[in-house]
Amino acid sequence: MKTTDLERLKQLEKEIGRKLEKRKFEEIKDYNQGYALDENYNVVGLSLEHFGLKGLPKSLSRFRYIKKLKLNSNGLTDVSGLEGLVNLTKLNLGSNQGSS
Repeated sequence: MKTTDLERLKQLEKEIGRKLEKRKFEEIKDYNQGYALDENYNVVGLSLEHFGLKGLPKSLSRFRYIKKLKLNSNGLTDVSGLEGLVNLTKLNLGSNQGSS
């Protein structure tokens, strides 16, 4: 059976321990944490800023249609796994100061 982005969202929420709010694509900015869907229910926008992430959630690399991804203000030092997000046009990684 094919996994949908809505099922992937549930998995992501389990990984990060938080519920994400649905937003309009243009609202994925300025501290608006959450996700945006297109007309086919594919995740096209995702904001996980200020979530205290130390590493990327494993399920993140499975969102093939994502265009905008905000991961700023976390503790990320490695973003391996994002290279498969071929539709990504906007990525925000600012203010990630992982500790060594």
